[in-house]
Amino acid sequence: MGAASPASTEDEKPELTLLGGPELSGRYQITAKRLAKELEKNFDVTTKTSIGSDEPIKKVLSDPNTIALVQRDRFDLFMAQDELAEKQLEFYGSVPSCLFVAVRDASPWMLPSHELGGIKPNAIDVGPMEGDTYTSLASILTSSPVLANATMDYRGGARALSMLRVGKIDAYLFIDRPSFYSPTISQIFDDEQLALTTNILGFFKGASDSELKGFVPTEIDMVSDLPWKKDFTMTTLCTSTGLLVNNDLGYETLDKIILPVSEGALDEQTIISLSKVTYAYDYVRTLIQELWDFIVAFFNYFTSMPGSNMPKNEAV
Repeated sequence: MGAASPASTEDEKPELTLLGGPELSGRYQITAKRLAKELEKNFDVTTKTSIGSDEPIKKVLSDPNTIALVQRDRFDLFMAQDELAEKQLEFYGSVPSCLFVAVRDASPWMLPSHELGGIKPNAIDVGPMEGDTYTSLASILTSSPVLANATMDYRGGARALSMLRVGKIDAYLFIDRPSFYSPTISQIFDDEQLALTTNILGFFKGASDSELKGFVPTEIDMVSDLPWKKDFTMTTLCTSTGLLVNNDLGYETLDKIILPVSEGALDEQTIISLSKVTYAYDYVRTLIQELWDFIVAFFNYFTSMPGSNMPKNEAV
């Protein structure tokens, strides 16, 4: 018998690298997984983490087999500085990405702007220096009279929230998708010590509008799927996040990449997100456990009283 013939190269899928943002990011994590799943129908997809938009933009420009989720304002700035990139790079999709400021719940920053009386934060966190929040806000952070003299920290994420909780910083500024199911936003709403201030524009009072190109004041509504969780409305500054591709791939390949985006793969409402189901399950389970703990404590209190003939509860 003759040797088996090697697999036909026609059956091999072309390789594609997706730079999907940070590992733990409300804006990118779920979107990247959803998009990668759709692209795997036609490509051998490798998903990699990335921080910020600037380096991923450069990577896509240099390697047509790389695509990336990036922030629109950073893309527009890059295109303005590199005219040759205009014919190579294309930006698809428009997922809202907005600025949020986390503060302690009892902070003066929970007050309206006119009641602050010139209060300024002593220390703030703006996430990693190569991240989108700092790179997008760098110029306005130094030009805003409110923030210009604040000490800056660059931790971001859970570490920034921990610093905020114990009072080592006064505010944590971050850009995220306006959704209760963003890991960071969800963590803030679940923490009794923390809150999102609706006084975001107060942080940039007196700064030049030209310092924040690509962002526009936007009223957002975060609507909860859970009946016991209140909706949240605020005015903030927003840009968008989308998929960046290199036109050198050729139109047939590009069509296969862009099709999932045109069908809504980047939009939250098209994602059947298990995080929402998990969140609801965990919330109900916590309520049941707290109720059970209360019943056990109540029962043990009365059974421990002198003269009580009731059997003690031995439940662990």
